[in-house]
Amino acid sequence: MVKKKFWQTGWFTGLATSGLFLLAGWTGYVSQLEWRAYETGVRFMPAPAARDNLEIIAIDEASLQQLGKWPWPRSYFGVVIRQLNEAGARTIGIALPVHTPQSEFGVNRLDTMRFSYEGEHEKTVKDILFLARQRLDTDGAFAAPLKKSGNTVLAISSGYGSERRHAPVSGTRETLEKFALPGLPASPAGWLAYLPSVLNVDLTAVKQAQPPIRLLAKYSDAGMLDEFATDADSALVTPLLLKYGDRYYPSFSLVFAALSLGLKPGDIDILPGQDIRLGDRVLDTDPGYRAYPRLYSRHTDQPAFRVHSFHEVYADTPDEAPPDSARFRGRDVLIGITAPSLVDPVTLSGGEAVAPLMITANLIENLLYGDLFAVPDWGLLLQFAVFAAVTAYLVLVLPRLRFWTGLVTSLMLLFVLLNAHFALMIVNATWVPLMLPAAALLTGALAVAAVRKLEEAQQRTEAHLFESNLSLGQHLQAQGQLDQAFEKYRECALNETLLDRLYNLGLDYERRRQFGKAEMVFEHVRKGRAGYRDVVQRVQKNRELQNVVVLPQNGKHTPQGTLILTDGGVQKPMLGRYQVEKEIGRGAMGLVYLGHDPKIGRTVAIKTMALAQEFEADELEEIRARFMREAETAGRLNHHNIVTIYDVGEEQELAYIAMDYLQGEDLSHHKSPDSLLPLATVLDIAIQVATALDFAHRHDVVHRDIKPANIIYDETSGDAKVTDFGVACLTSSSRTKTGTMLGSPSYMSPEQVSGSKVDGCSDLFSLGVTLYQLSTGKLPFVSDTMAGLAHRICNENPPDIRKLRSDIPACLVRIINKAMQKQKENRYKSGAQMAKSLRQCRETL
Repeated sequence: MVKKKFWQTGWFTGLATSGLFLLAGWTGYVSQLEWRAYETGVRFMPAPAARDNLEIIAIDEASLQQLGKWPWPRSYFGVVIRQLNEAGARTIGIALPVHTPQSEFGVNRLDTMRFSYEGEHEKTVKDILFLARQRLDTDGAFAAPLKKSGNTVLAISSGYGSERRHAPVSGTRETLEKFALPGLPASPAGWLAYLPSVLNVDLTAVKQAQPPIRLLAKYSDAGMLDEFATDADSALVTPLLLKYGDRYYPSFSLVFAALSLGLKPGDIDILPGQDIRLGDRVLDTDPGYRAYPRLYSRHTDQPAFRVHSFHEVYADTPDEAPPDSARFRGRDVLIGITAPSLVDPVTLSGGEAVAPLMITANLIENLLYGDLFAVPDWGLLLQFAVFAAVTAYLVLVLPRLRFWTGLVTSLMLLFVLLNAHFALMIVNATWVPLMLPAAALLTGALAVAAVRKLEEAQQRTEAHLFESNLSLGQHLQAQGQLDQAFEKYRECALNETLLDRLYNLGLDYERRRQFGKAEMVFEHVRKGRAGYRDVVQRVQKNRELQNVVVLPQNGKHTPQGTLILTDGGVQKPMLGRYQVEKEIGRGAMGLVYLGHDPKIGRTVAIKTMALAQEFEADELEEIRARFMREAETAGRLNHHNIVTIYDVGEEQELAYIAMDYLQGEDLSHHKSPDSLLPLATVLDIAIQVATALDFAHRHDVVHRDIKPANIIYDETSGDAKVTDFGVACLTSSSRTKTGTMLGSPSYMSPEQVSGSKVDGCSDLFSLGVTLYQLSTGKLPFVSDTMAGLAHRICNENPPDIRKLRSDIPACLVRIINKAMQKQKENRYKSGAQMAKSLRQCRETL
């Protein structure tokens, strides 16, 4: 079985899931889950009964129909506040923004007219203007009862968020700072600042703050207006302390509760940690000074609070004196908007839509009677501890359990977590955020279960593929197709059966002397199990054998030639059916070995080439085909002066040709001025080569690479033979392409240099160049660049041969010059014709 990567394991899946939820919790992305859980607990827990101390005066749709379109003149509120004061109301809260003057322009205009008027009936006109001013000054009509009551709370308009606007004008700033708390909130306990929590422990910041106009603010207290139903937070959870700039302000509900208890906003104490003190009452909040209220109920079909329509209270003039005129005596009264056309309702988790004013009323009652959910100091620590326990379970326990056991256990733990969460809320009225570890547990359990199922499916697939590949590999190995068998074995996971098959495959490669492939097989086994049998020794042994046998690495060979040391002594390697004796040279296409055919006792020369090592993959097939074509081409030429080809094949990553073993050496040893052969010998050799080329040309074969290195001369017998048809090409074959240049550049004909199609005349040009060099020790065309060499071959005459060697007979000069004519029509028509001229010249010596 293939060893799994660490990221494919169950423990890593559990750890990754926990890490993602930890990051999401720290950045607040799962906070909405906690708030929905909180609202669900509030909804299903027994609601406390509402007291009869809070009355609500609602600006509802009926009031809009009776009193006209909104906004109303503020004098309406002055009338209601005066009535409430006369009825003995304890605290009055107006949860409406009053930060802009309503009658300032008209009042100022009337004052200007009244004080500047002079003329007839001056007193009468000024009295009329004064009465008009009184009716128009709605802000003054609102402020008059405020001055007498001293128990009214107004709203500071605010907005949650991180944006900051420009500071207000100095007058507004002074008015606003009047309502700021004198003290600063204490920093939370040290460990609270570092615990990962879905709760934002920072104070809520507002992006704007607009206090009541100075006329109204002079006679009342004010607090930041409560806002609800943001996307990230619960509609019920409300901050009691807000930050604007570098000052801290109490919320509207907190100021209202303070006045109801007979306190002033300055009596509000911000305690260290996360609590607020109102007189002898301590309000339990979270580190961000947010309150977690409970919803009230009268246990009947009636709402939790008595709601009065604004127009009904406004109509309670002293002249009408209704029977329940004392209904507001000693009560707290909250005035605000409930009409759906003026304010968007807040939707709770259960789908219930309520006006924001009703949530404010619930919060005020919670503050007055201590009905808030407790938010203990240890709540965040417990959340972190539970999350750590869930992570330990997902990483250490769940991956070791069976699928169904793990799934059931995870569901049971989730059930325990959810019950603990709601039990703390319902039984103990305590709020601890446990949805982050609960969500991590559920998601992690499902992720681990999914990974487990995928792993089981993969194991079944791997087992099926293992059996199929193992059987197919065994079949291929039995047929001798070792490379294909190894490919199939490598697709299988290692086990005892496969190790045994691979070991035997390595032995098969050794028997074939394919030591490189044997090393690969044993190395594959060693990586899977280093101690399996003697694979370590066999890897080393096959690595050493590659450096001393048929495949010298990087062109190197050893003094021992091709001898191989084996466990049974010295043994000569086999290449195909030939026994390799030693390395005897290097040809144009590769190394050449002396070999022996044990079946018929023939000594051969074996020319080899490691095609895969010498060429890139994209040209390998073309080179292999060219190499094999040499054998095909030369094998058709049976001539005394052409080397005989016996066999061709490919083994041990070598392409090889077995040919007649020739005595002597090639003429590259006699092309320098100090090693030249006698002219008579040179002419004898040239006659034999021209005769061989004539035979080859008549069989549609062009050598394309005639040069001294491809002519073997035996001084003892005087025989010369043309070898290395490695670049030969059948002129009648479609494989010959115009534009293909093969051969040694210095010996090429003009048409060969230019890439034109060549024929036998090209070989005769190359023979002329060879004669020039063998006679003088110099090449006729020399240049430092390939382009310069090609130019000289195609356009310039060679240096006068007699200036290089004065004893060369005139007949040989004529033969060489005719053979090297630029236009092939001016050269010898055939090798036989050139051989005839050479014989005649030879007779003159």
